[in-house]
Amino acid sequence: MGCGEKKEAGWEELFIAIWETAVQNDYEEAVKRLTGYAYRKAYDEYSLIEVKPLKQNSKEIQTVKKAIRKQAKVLCERLLPRIRELVYAESQEWPNNRYKTTRDPEYKKIFNELKKEAVAFATEEIMKAGETGETKYKPREFAELVGVSVKTLQRWDKNGTLPAQRTPTNRRYYTQEQLKVMRRYDYR
Repeated sequence: MGCGEKKEAGWEELFIAIWETAVQNDYEEAVKRLTGYAYRKAYDEYSLIEVKPLKQNSKEIQTVKKAIRKQAKVLCERLLPRIRELVYAESQEWPNNRYKTTRDPEYKKIFNELKKEAVAFATEEIMKAGETGETKYKPREFAELVGVSVKTLQRWDKNGTLPAQRTPTNRRYYTQEQLKVMRRYDYR
């Protein structure tokens, strides 16, 4: 084996490493785009439905974002064969070849299908988080919403008319369910 053969093998390994890195980068970019798109669409729909939606920086929403990203990674696995083909084609035209993947019609078709699936998943996850993340109102907030004073709420809590929920530190709070019940009745 001559020196030229060793040099060839080195270049081939380098090419493969660069190619694999480019495939991984394009895959990660697709995951990022899909995650962002699905989250924005799902949160917009959720915030239109909910009276008092969870805040975007809440713990529940952060958990949902992680689940969406995990699902986006699974979905983008279906894009990998096309990404590999396109990155290889890009390597033949180097250096004037970047972003060929996102402009490819077949890639776009697959990605649009993935977007629909990701949005459906994200919407379901956010709706579930909204259900489990029950809204809690401080006595002052609840009194304003119901149209009574905080003293009246304290009295109702004491005599059992409307018992307040308690935090582990024994602070009073009221729930969305209690608000719905109170809005059904004319108690004044």
